[in-house]
Amino acid sequence: MRNYLSFGGGVNSVAMYLYLIEQGWDFEAVFVDHGTDWPETYEYFRMFQGWIITRGLPRITVLAPNVQGFSDLFDYCWNKRMVPSFMARWCTDKFKVRVLHKYCKPPAFELIGIDAGE
Repeated sequence: MRNYLSFGGGVNSVAMYLYLIEQGWDFEAVFVDHGTDWPETYEYFRMFQGWIITRGLPRITVLAPNVQGFSDLFDYCWNKRMVPSFMARWCTDKFKVRVLHKYCKPPAFELIGIDAGE
């Protein structure tokens, strides 16, 4: 069975990545780049990706969504004249969750590091 780590570049997914390495898990970390993360997230992602590569650790796979021809959430919303909704979470579903599910080859576990406050 294959293990996939949904990697968002934040504290929780970095901690999960390092924990899985420490515990000897076989997994693939996957970052879905929807184009609208904070600049600091992209900067940290590039730094972390470089750090793990220099240590011979598994690199993080980067995926781009394709939602009705859009890979960027901002462009999608601008074109559709809509605003992402924290309450409805449609943007997370379309631009991250579905992309990851489509990429994962079953049977598989999808691992997610989420803060207890979320």
